Amino acid sequence: MIPFNKLLNKLGYDTSQYYKNTNSYLSEPEPEFAPLIRNAYNAEIKGIYFFETTSQNKISKPNPAVYITEANDVFQASIIHKRVWNIGQAPFLIVNTPQKILIYTGFNYSKNIEECLLDEIIRFSDLNRLLSNFKADFINAGYIWKNKYAEKIDVEKRVDKRLLKNLEELEKILTGEKGLDKKASHSLIGKYIYLKYLRGKKILTDEWIQKQGIKPDEVFDINAKLDSFKSLIKALEQKLNGKIFPIDFDNKNIKEKHIKLIASVFKGEQLKNKQLPLFDIYDFEYIPIETLSSIYEQFISEKSEKKAERGGLYAGISCGLCNWRNGDRKTA
Repeated sequence: MIPFNKLLNKLGYDTSQYYKNTNSYLSEPEPEFAPLIRNAYNAEIKGIYFFETTSQNKISKPNPAVYITEANDVFQASIIHKRVWNIGQAPFLIVNTPQKILIYTGFNYSKNIEECLLDEIIRFSDLNRLLSNFKADFINAGYIWKNKYAEKIDVEKRVDKRLLKNLEELEKILTGEKGLDKKASHSLIGKYIYLKYLRGKKILTDEWIQKQGIKPDEVFDINAKLDSFKSLIKALEQKLNGKIFPIDFDNKNIKEKHIKLIASVFKGEQLKNKQLPLFDIYDFEYIPIETLSSIYEQFISEKSEKKAERGGLYAGISCGLCNWRNGDRKTA
């Protein structure tokens, strides 16, 4: 509709200190911003506009207000929007396509696009509607939180809120009709979150799993088997030189039906007679590890478990990946 660089200029982003091109993540001087910018870059976001808030004469760390990018068509724009929702960092997403400019909320995702599409600019005469709400000066002054689009944002639909709720629903079925004790339920769910993260980051690949003599669909699909799950966990613990979310497989309570249920839910399978959410909306390639760690800590209800697992997901994965890479270097 309008050249991307020209759109940035009209919004006043290209000359603002609060705007960052995502392709700059390799040279980002502030380490705390680098992972966020890199994740956005991988999601095909071209730029991020940040905002600062002031409270009692203290300026907070800048946070993303708007992700902005371009796409070939509406279909590609919807794919990018799903990734942005999984990142869970920015309330607004602007996508420039040859046909129109799309404005999404980054805090909601639905396969029904009308639920998360805030506006679409089709004619040049409508462009002022976008500019008057998302210009750099408008964001800097805080007016972005008072515009008509901000009123439609529901933070309860953010990725962290929804995933936490979905995990709680899954736990109710495991500990209710499936008869699994809560501690084992937490361990199994935590382990699958961990595995899905490794899969999303292309670290735990089908090729590596098959080299261990394990069929991937016997761990991550409706055909999941307890023995295959045990074998993968054992192989991972040897590879990573440690245990993350240790599971007591001597617990006779843990049965194959529990593995099948969890694997199917995380795969996004629709189970008969089960009112379970479809987990296929979650993309663990883009959900930040800090977000997953926070979700899991909130998910655990027992204080003793919280103390044992505090920071466990974040620290465990970081340490595990370091061991994984070191192991690869030793065998290279």
